Amino acid sequence: VKKRYRCARRGTRSIARGGVWVLTARGAGTMHVQFIVSIVGPDRFGLPKHLASATHELGGKWLNSKVIRLGGQFAALIRVEVPAVESARLRAVFAGLEGCHVAFSDVRTAADAATRTCSVTVDAEDRPGLVSDITHLLQEHQVTIQDMQCHRMVAAGLGTSMFRGEFDVAVPGGVDLSLLMSDLEALGEHVMVSVDAAAPA
Repeated sequence: VKKRYRCARRGTRSIARGGVWVLTARGAGTMHVQFIVSIVGPDRFGLPKHLASATHELGGKWLNSKVIRLGGQFAALIRVEVPAVESARLRAVFAGLEGCHVAFSDVRTAADAATRTCSVTVDAEDRPGLVSDITHLLQEHQVTIQDMQCHRMVAAGLGTSMFRGEFDVAVPGGVDLSLLMSDLEALGEHVMVSVDAAAPA
């Protein structure tokens, strides 16, 4: 069964229908992802503390960890949970350890398994880089694009080019749909966003 979410946002200018459509969903929270990182390299004082602090500063935590020191070498295996939006930054911290071999492995959680399919439509004034911005934003939210169709047309009487993007996407169960749609809306002053969301698979 599909549910259609459309909520008018007051006080916001729009290209049509007097408002910007924003998706709202109950019970949505910040999406977290998990990965396992393995680190092998020269031992140095305070390294575990440095990595734990960096994880904490980005809103993450260590779920499990094992650290071994052997022959002047440091080896660690850590299972990390972190907000999806900070995952790349945290991985960069680990990967930037000088002289260390660092490898990552993604962890599939129960929330990831509860994937649902959605049809997202974005209407906006056309501008250079709009498609790139939309696809990059979807990727940041861990949303997979399965099909994409984009159309451009001249709006009679407005003297401007209009854009419509239609996206069939796969959305992990832990994604904050409200935040996703709000971020899409923020791509421009004159944006309309609607979504048809199917139940989780």
